[in-house]
Amino acid sequence: MIVSSAGMVKSGDQMELLMGRIVVCLTVALAGTATVRAQERREPGRNASFTVGASFGDGNTALASTIALGAAWFSRVGFDVELTHARKLDFAIDLCPPPRVCVIGGQLPVTGRTLSLVPQLTVQLMPASARVQFYTLAGAGLGHIRQRYFLVPSVPGTDRPEFTRSKLTPAVSFGAGATFDVTRRFAAGIDIRSLHLEDDEGEEARFITPAGWISTVRVGARIVWRF
Repeated sequence: MIVSSAGMVKSGDQMELLMGRIVVCLTVALAGTATVRAQERREPGRNASFTVGASFGDGNTALASTIALGAAWFSRVGFDVELTHARKLDFAIDLCPPPRVCVIGGQLPVTGRTLSLVPQLTVQLMPASARVQFYTLAGAGLGHIRQRYFLVPSVPGTDRPEFTRSKLTPAVSFGAGATFDVTRRFAAGIDIRSLHLEDDEGEEARFITPAGWISTVRVGARIVWRF
C-alpha cells in the first residue's frame, strides 16, 4: 500500500518513540541487575559499548552504528541490549513486476533506513583474566524499516510528492567479535554481526525490492567501557 509521507512519517516517529521508551525501561532493569551483582562480587558488572562500521548485503553498502548496554550474569555469560541503526540503504520499486505486462517498466530508486532493538545473550570464550577476549552473541527483538521514494520525475521549479513506507518488523541477530583491554575499564576491538528483519513480501501496488527477509552483515570497530 502506498501512502503519502505525512501520515507515515508520523507513524514512523511513533515507532521510534516506542523504541526509545523500551530502551529506557531495559536500561533501568540492567542497571538494577548489575548493581546487585556488583555488590555481591565487588567488581564492575556493567558495560556500555559503541560500534561504528559498514552494513553489507540487502540495501548495498551503508554506514551502520550500534550503541549497547550490558550486564554480566556469570563469569562468562551476560546480557546486552543493542540499538542498531543503518542509513541510506538502497532499494528500488519495480514498476512492472512479473507476471504483469506493461508498456512502461523499469525501476525507481528508494532510499531506506533500518532501526533495530535486540536483547542479546553473550558468551565470553576466554577467562576474565585474559587481556584479549573473544565472544559470541545472539538474540531476537524488534526492527523498524522506513523507505522513501518519488513516483514522478523531478521537474525544475516544482515540488514532487514524496511517499514514505514505515514498517515494524521482527529482528534476529547473531555474531561474534574480539576486544583487547586497553585499561581495566576500557577495551577496543572488532565486531561482526548478521542482522535479519522480516519485512513484507512485495505487493502488486508497491513492489519494493529487496523484500521479505532483509539480511545484512555488519562489520565495525567497537569500544567498550566497563563500570
